[in-house]
Amino acid sequence: MESTAAIEKSKPPVPANEQAHLEALRQSLGDWKPQHSILCGAPLTTPEGHALGTLCVIDRTPRELKPEQAKALHALSRQVMMQLELRRTGSDLATTIIERKRAEDALQRAHDELDIRVKERTVELERALAELRDTQRQVIQQERLRALGQMASGVAHDFNNALAKIVGFNELLLTSPDELNDKEKPETTCK
Repeated sequence: MESTAAIEKSKPPVPANEQAHLEALRQSLGDWKPQHSILCGAPLTTPEGHALGTLCVIDRTPRELKPEQAKALHALSRQVMMQLELRRTGSDLATTIIERKRAEDALQRAHDELDIRVKERTVELERALAELRDTQRQVIQQERLRALGQMASGVAHDFNNALAKIVGFNELLLTSPDELNDKEKPETTCK
């Protein structure tokens, strides 16, 4: 028989009278003393079927285990495995919680940094909008002044045209007052 039979899941607890198994169990014990006797061993197997070792009953006096005791040892080995699995699951859970906390912290930092960048960008955009409105007001003011200038130029031109006739008539009066006596000439001149 192989020495691993004691830790195989499908095997029942190994009785003390199987010397090959006992020797394998003795070798697995680090501080084994020859005065101890291994009465029985039950496999410690993970839910996935991996054999981790053997739960042994050791006594100073060699004796035979009763079937109820062997059954209880087997139940105890299952309890040991459940405790080991519980500890492993708890450790995995603690690791997951730590990783999640780190991820949440990183997410919060990223959120805070993004919030700061959004506020900075908002200030920049508000400043740009204010500059744009200022420029728009200046352009509107310049357009109004240009339109006013054009209007004033047109009024001045029209006024100049009307004034030119008056000035021309006045010059004519000053240079040739005799011609004013002729009533038909001024009418033809003005037309």
